[in-house]
Amino acid sequence: MRFVRVVLLALVAAAVCSTLVVFLSWRTVPDHNSSQNRFDTLIVLGNPAKADGTPSPELRERIDESVREYKAGVAPHIIMTGGPAHNRFVEGQVMADSAVAEGVPRDAIIVEGHAKRHHPEHLVQPRHHGCARLALGRGHQFALPPAADRAHP
Repeated sequence: MRFVRVVLLALVAAAVCSTLVVFLSWRTVPDHNSSQNRFDTLIVLGNPAKADGTPSPELRERIDESVREYKAGVAPHIIMTGGPAHNRFVEGQVMADSAVAEGVPRDAIIVEGHAKRHHPEHLVQPRHHGCARLALGRGHQFALPPAADRAHP
């Protein structure tokens, strides 16, 4: 009987600890990536287009999010970046063409069509174009990249 009590007490303690860990994780994990709500530029990283040159589902998701953020006034410019990494289609151009078709003015988009890999230290280069506050698009969310965050006081 004593053994059963000890086992039950251990199970209750484990359940309480597990609940506490889940609660604390839920309360302390941020639900956003930056406290900023306006940026100079959105940077959208490329992803291979389909073999026929149309956006892949992943690329479509990135385009749609950048267009939503642009139309919401988050940033006046978008840098679409990505070269022909996996086929002959330039990812940045495929994204730009799709964004223009969705109502983003062509002059609001900068196409970088040479990148085949994206490294965070390269993301601070748009500062040379007068862009200081950058939002990096990965998938369906935009975030302030760590490299850009460190580069600006």
